[in-house]
Amino acid sequence: MAANRVRVLVFGLALSACGTPVQPTNDASASDRASPPVDVATGEDAAVIEDSSAPMDGTLIEDTGVAPADTGVAPADTGVVVDTGVVSADSGASASDFAGPGPLMVSASTINNVMLPTSTGCSGNDCRVNVFVTAPSNSAPGRAAPFPVVVISNGFQISASQYQSYAIRLARWGYVVLRWDTTTEGGVIPRSITHRALGNMVRQLPETVAAMGAMGAMMDTRKVVFAGHSRGGKISALAVSGNSNALAFVGLDPVDATPPGTPAGPEYPSGAAALASFSGSSVILGAALGNTSMFGMPCAPTASNYQTFFSMARAPALEVTLAQTGHVQFIDSRAACTTACLFCPSGSTTDATVTSLSAIMLVAASERATRGADASAYLTPGGSWLSMQPVATMPRVR
Repeated sequence: MAANRVRVLVFGLALSACGTPVQPTNDASASDRASPPVDVATGEDAAVIEDSSAPMDGTLIEDTGVAPADTGVAPADTGVVVDTGVVSADSGASASDFAGPGPLMVSASTINNVMLPTSTGCSGNDCRVNVFVTAPSNSAPGRAAPFPVVVISNGFQISASQYQSYAIRLARWGYVVLRWDTTTEGGVIPRSITHRALGNMVRQLPETVAAMGAMGAMMDTRKVVFAGHSRGGKISALAVSGNSNALAFVGLDPVDATPPGTPAGPEYPSGAAALASFSGSSVILGAALGNTSMFGMPCAPTASNYQTFFSMARAPALEVTLAQTGHVQFIDSRAACTTACLFCPSGSTTDATVTSLSAIMLVAASERATRGADASAYLTPGGSWLSMQPVATMPRVR
């Protein structure tokens, strides 16, 4: 009997990419510090945003902590080839160096216990989420409030704090970035909010946050990019379907599956199929090793992996496979990932390479969609930047 219980537990955890996140830790305790926003030109006064002990009082917590100075440019040993061109100082519509750090400084804040409307399909405390906001703290020509919005949704059993590097890079380019954690999911036997409700919740998130305090003046909720990793990719695809405010979808090895033992149905619709009714642009990055497994169950099965999203996406859409990359290498720190990262094999490509390349392409996709920038160097198979990335293989476009 005990052996059977262990096997059931291992089976459920091995499906971590497709299911439900554990109840996360908070992502914004740097409000207790007085670190000023980093000057991206000098890198001075940089402090890591520590996000682990914010009080759960439902209030906006101002946080002046910022990214480390080295998060703007990919390190030389990551395998990401950095373009050294000068960032355009105008509206951003001309060709820019999206591999660079961006011209702005950033700050962060947390809004705990945000109640999303029950019209999304959630009920009771399932509607309560914690939101982590990373935003520009100054402006530049063509990059002033209200800023476009990017919503990043996390994968199963992975906290929103694991996508902080993406948020910082985007904010430096002039975006208000929302990451979010549910408050009732998780546990040894995971409890799940339905995917239909989660898709509606993330769709509603920008409007809900914009209605709180001064955030509305910072956010242009008519220009939203929805991005997500694993299950977060699926619910992001659900969020963009038929959404006139959604301009782009970016999937980081998205998985179009249901929680263990849960059949497909109205409450668990296909995220890939949802892209068929999305008129914006799609960029889909996939892990070449997503279908590999350590305990007999892959984290991103071929039948529901990133390729299924590209097969349904309308033009313009780009798919790129990252060589020697595992499903959980898209996060900031596998060492802090615990359970979710124990069951998904990794490849020889470094985590820093994966996150740097993915963040750069997310910036490029956002700039093209929201500011009309020329991102062809980054988002076309023969583009001068993308074609120089040895890890980016088998690009397909429509």
